[in-house]
Amino acid sequence: MEKCLQFAPEDKRSEILNRFVAMPMVGIGKDVTTLADLMDSKFGNYVVQRVYNMSTAPGKSILISKIKEMGQSGLISLQAGSKAIHVINSLQSQGVKFDFDEANTPN
Repeated sequence: MEKCLQFAPEDKRSEILNRFVAMPMVGIGKDVTTLADLMDSKFGNYVVQRVYNMSTAPGKSILISKIKEMGQSGLISLQAGSKAIHVINSLQSQGVKFDFDEANTPN
């Protein structure tokens, strides 16, 4: 994913990001991976952070909107032990504001 975003022309980068955010992606066999799954994965949360860092302003906005939507609907767990917290903390350290309800936010 990182190499695709790094070397793709700008118009393809937007397409890659839109597909990334629009998951689910079908994996091997009948496995389906969503953005929420990636955020809560040992390695996937790093991928989400890298995609954000490599995106242009419009791409970052799309990704942030999707993460906020998932947080507000409870699709991502922000409780202790959730790896999705790493993504949220990383984005917050870069100035992104989240307004999830208190039941879903890390302490």
